[in-house]
Amino acid sequence: MATSSFEYTPTWVVAVVCLVIIVLSSIMERGIHYLGK
Repeated sequence: MATSSFEYTPTWVVAVVCLVIIVLSSIMERGIHYLGK
């Protein structure tokens, strides 16, 4: 049952991972700007 779903990486998983990386990078960038001031 569940084993077949883990054989291939779903496209939404890749999209979520990319979204998390983008959000984290934007938060880090804002944090650096606040620390710079």
